[in-house]
Amino acid sequence: MLNLPDDLLEEILCRVPAASLKPLLFSCKGWNRFLNDKRFASKHFDKAPKQFLVLMARKSSMCFNKKDEKSSMSLLSVSLNGDPAITEHSVMNPSFGISKVFHCDGLLLCTNKKNTRIVVWNPCTGQTRLIQHHSSNDGMKRVIYTLGSYKDNNSGNNSYKILRHNGHDEFEIYEFNTNAWRVVDVTPECLLIDSGVSLKGKTYWIAWDKIQGNHVRLGKF
Repeated sequence: MLNLPDDLLEEILCRVPAASLKPLLFSCKGWNRFLNDKRFASKHFDKAPKQFLVLMARKSSMCFNKKDEKSSMSLLSVSLNGDPAITEHSVMNPSFGISKVFHCDGLLLCTNKKNTRIVVWNPCTGQTRLIQHHSSNDGMKRVIYTLGSYKDNNSGNNSYKILRHNGHDEFEIYEFNTNAWRVVDVTPECLLIDSGVSLKGKTYWIAWDKIQGNHVRLGKF
């Protein structure tokens, strides 16, 4: 396999199920660099066979103080061929209790109950990224975090961003490419009700119309 041309190797690996790629990350430095390339990730997302996987959340059963409560998430696959079997592919053990999970393109955006901690997890590769926010008002209950993707004009690959809404017409966007937050100068006529859902990288949510209170709108991120 190591002697194959890169283009042929790419064509082979981009058709391997995502959960089966994780062990290959540790085979050698060359393959690790190859599999982490954004261009390959985009091609793999389009061509790899889709799998039905199960996400399971666990809470610590030995924790007596809810402030110290921890939780973990596992990616499982269920096989019904022959003897039924469950295989665990990856586990995330954050240092906080997960309260909300938002899904986009196979990535999970996880936050705690007070919205003071944010982590993005790729269950197939096991990679995580802890996102920091400068505000001291993260404990507000109305804070909403939403994950979405877009096509980078420079590289042609998909990139990701997080939308933060604090419930007071204040919006911020976190760019994964720059690892920084920026304020979005918008004055919406509606109030986001929840974190919404993601479809093909675009995020949609239901919002309450401030002017005509008996109407709802469908927003897009």
